[in-house]
Amino acid sequence: MSKRQRPDEPSQDIEQRLTNLIVKIGDKNVANLTTHIEGLANALKGDLPNHRELIMDTIFDCAHWLQPKSAVYGTLVGLLNQAEPDFGAAVATRVHKELQQALDDHAPLAIRGGSRFVVELMNARVLETTSALELLEMFIGVSQEEGVLPARRDWFMCLAMDTLVLCGKELSERKPKDLGAVVASLRTYANERKSLRVLAPVLLPFGGDTAEDEVLEHFDALWGLVATISADNSWSSPLLLAPARAFTAQLSEASSLV
Repeated sequence: MSKRQRPDEPSQDIEQRLTNLIVKIGDKNVANLTTHIEGLANALKGDLPNHRELIMDTIFDCAHWLQPKSAVYGTLVGLLNQAEPDFGAAVATRVHKELQQALDDHAPLAIRGGSRFVVELMNARVLETTSALELLEMFIGVSQEEGVLPARRDWFMCLAMDTLVLCGKELSERKPKDLGAVVASLRTYANERKSLRVLAPVLLPFGGDTAEDEVLEHFDALWGLVATISADNSWSSPLLLAPARAFTAQLSEASSLV
């Protein structure tokens, strides 16, 4: 029995309580986010023996559907991994499997959610840096394939940058040379890229009649962000959640997984 479970508390009520706690974490009072994540992790540790599958399923559902909070769930898994490394290993195995399935299914939302979750698990020392680097290199590699449509190249490069902004800080400290190679590839693509307004105007809101100053293409927006936060090697922005940084020393004590 969980230490937080009352003898007369119905199992269904316990499961609903756990689900609500995980789903709602970080929805209010972001200023105290790290305290809330730590408190939730401590609470869930006592429930892992009896509700392991529910906790994991809920975390994965949140990583998929609540992608702006991917950093929250990566950090949560990192803290739970300290108490039960088998839990972290199971999450690592599952996230790789689900991301590969999303890639096979060509499911954009699932691919982005899985990618974000992978790098946040790396930030939380559940996964090794190779997991994040291989993912970034795979996305960038699509742009170098023969016969790839411009919109597809852009989509994968945007995916690489969307993922990179979440893990750039960690990679800059642990794998600076590899990070430098990734950024160099992005810069080369940005310098050589032709606008989708020219190559594929039908993809833009108003087609060929769209003026250049009326729309900012997704690639340009993300490249602007990457170029800005990488310029001084800070890899930080007030717009990005990075709760794992508050637990760097604590998370470093846990063994990383391949």
